[in-house]
Amino acid sequence: PGLPGVSGQITTHRFPDSPRSWLDILKRGPMGVLNYIHSRLVGAAVAFHAQQMGARCERKGTLRYCYGGNPSFLKKQGGTTYGDTFWTDYKYRGAEKRRLIKHESAHVRQWDRSGLFFGVKYLASYAYSNLRYGNQCHNRYERAAGFRNGRYFACR
Repeated sequence: PGLPGVSGQITTHRFPDSPRSWLDILKRGPMGVLNYIHSRLVGAAVAFHAQQMGARCERKGTLRYCYGGNPSFLKKQGGTTYGDTFWTDYKYRGAEKRRLIKHESAHVRQWDRSGLFFGVKYLASYAYSNLRYGNQCHNRYERAAGFRNGRYFACR
C-alpha cells in the first residue's frame, strides 16, 4: 500500500529533484527558467574563480565540486555552495564525501528554485539562526539539506 516509489522514510528536503531535461526547467515558467540560469551562471563564475586560485573542480551529478586553491573570501567554514558549485579547502573522500555531496546538492536545488533571491534568503536565515540561537540549527536551508550530511553534528 501507499504511493508508488515512496519508501515511507521521512525526509526534511522540500525541494524537488534537479531537472533532468530542459523540458523540466521550462515547466517551471519564466521565473523558474531565470532562476535556473542564474544558478548556473553564479556557479560557473565561482568555479572559474576557484580554478584561477588553483583549485581543482570535478562534476558530481548536478554539483560542481571544487577543492583547494589559494585563500579566497568565497570559501567559508567547511565550504560554500554558490549556484551549482561547492568550493572547499578540503578534499573529502569516501562516505564523508558522498554525504557532503548529497547535502550540497540539496543547496544546488535550493539555488535552482530561488535563483536570484537565494543568497539573500540564505543569509537572512543564517543571521536569524546565529543571532537568535547562536548556531545554525535553526537555519531552514541547512535543515532542509540535512544536518548530518552537512556535518552539523550538534543539530538534530
